[in-house]
Amino acid sequence: MSSRRKTKDGSLIDVVIYGVPVLIDGKTKAIYGIYVDITDRKHAEEQVLASLKEKEVLLAEIHHRVKNNLAVITGLLELQSYNTVNDDARRALKDSQFRINSMALIHEKLYQSENLSQISFDVYIKELAQFITKSQTPEGKKIGIEVDADPVFVVITQAIPCGLLLNELITNAMKHAFNGKDEGKTHIKFSKDNGTLRLLVEDTGVGLPDKFEEMKTKSLGMTLIRTLSKQLDAKMNTQTSKGKGTKFEFTFDYEEA
Repeated sequence: MSSRRKTKDGSLIDVVIYGVPVLIDGKTKAIYGIYVDITDRKHAEEQVLASLKEKEVLLAEIHHRVKNNLAVITGLLELQSYNTVNDDARRALKDSQFRINSMALIHEKLYQSENLSQISFDVYIKELAQFITKSQTPEGKKIGIEVDADPVFVVITQAIPCGLLLNELITNAMKHAFNGKDEGKTHIKFSKDNGTLRLLVEDTGVGLPDKFEEMKTKSLGMTLIRTLSKQLDAKMNTQTSKGKGTKFEFTFDYEEA
């Protein structure tokens, strides 16, 4: 038990109190008390806690500034797109904006989190899906996104590539999966089971084109998806059916904080 006691000069010090029983004929007749001065240890603990708090504040500020800097970059890309007459270049700039926004959202979540090294990824998925739905849904179409995500905290080293991967899959579905359809649905499932994370993105669109294998090497979006999958060391499985949609599934090991 720790407490505070007065010394001979009247000053208070931190002590740990130990009680040693005095036994006579197997019975406790008295307790011999020992005080151990822990002033130096207490002072060292306070310094460590103060240093830790300072580092937490600095780390939170870093995440906040990174998010703000990314917002500035997206603003610059937006201005550039207004001054670009080439449609392909404008689309490329817009795609870059969405990729940067997906990273900025992660840093925003880290800044708001009590734990500055991981985020609640189910909340992140829902907010990212909502943002893409509002900004990317083709005019005149009814395309919904359903999210079924387990409450899992994911460390930043996995959250960023996984967030970028989601961004690519959802935006690709919005842009290409529903060509010729007035409505559709994209379903996202994220779950954790025995140390393994599983990410599933499935749409009810028209399915992948016949030249999909060729697209894998030429499409920037598919190149990013493959690269991000490798960063996560994930097993990637793709299934598609003409007129019935496409499913992307990724499984990878859960990294503890």
